[in-house]
Amino acid sequence: MATYPLLTYAPSTSIQVTAKASLHQSVKGARRRVAHCLAEGRHVLPMISAGLCAIGATVTRKLRRPCKETQRSAWAWPWEWGTATLAAEIRDLLLAAKGDPLEADARQMVEQGIDRLAEARVACPAELLGFSSSPSDGLWRSVFIQGKTPKWEENARLLRPLVQNKVGQAYDAGKGRVTNYGEILGAGLHFVAEGSFTPVDDAGQCPKEFDVKIEQGGLVILGVPLLSTAISGPGLVRVLYIDEDIRIFESPTDSPDRWEEQGLRVIQVRDQLYKD
Repeated sequence: MATYPLLTYAPSTSIQVTAKASLHQSVKGARRRVAHCLAEGRHVLPMISAGLCAIGATVTRKLRRPCKETQRSAWAWPWEWGTATLAAEIRDLLLAAKGDPLEADARQMVEQGIDRLAEARVACPAELLGFSSSPSDGLWRSVFIQGKTPKWEENARLLRPLVQNKVGQAYDAGKGRVTNYGEILGAGLHFVAEGSFTPVDDAGQCPKEFDVKIEQGGLVILGVPLLSTAISGPGLVRVLYIDEDIRIFESPTDSPDRWEEQGLRVIQVRDQLYKD
């Protein structure tokens, strides 16, 4: 599991304000009790000692037990960040993980980021999808999954951690071609599904949908394709967010043979950004 300095927790301003207010109230109470003891001619040293202990305990409780509202907001992305900054932070977080599963807090932040990027409704020019349907030079890796694990990811996990398999897609916007790619035993044994795609409408911003028609697919063993039209059928993909480095896809419907189920969300990162 990777760790991320960005997610280091520190008490928020609201916690510090709460602790300060508690300290002020405790000191006022201690002063009243000391004044009362002096008026009655009693010794005040035991009272001062007990008062200091009580003040310390009160402040400690407030710092260690922040309110539920503060705990929920402690892991949120800063709202002042723009769309590009948020997308870049998510990209760097996923690149740092190098394909390993994210820790729970990091995963929660990425899921929050997906919602915020989808709400931004950024422009969706077709050229951002890519200009090559060959996985060797046009692959975008699928590195984060929200929803039920699709079959292509299950295949890629078969031999992990022995083999760090790649899965993803390569789009050629100019020719309207797409290749789905999933390694089983590295590049020497992988699965491909080839087809075409066309935009559903003329919308110029996300969310934008594309009809996909898979024409053939199968295994590729040591460079030899064993493809068949038995693996074919229609599909639909929705682009929730896209830029030069990352994109977020959603499956509005079940894909052929239920390789992907409705509601699946996937973040893809451009393969060239990885240094392996």
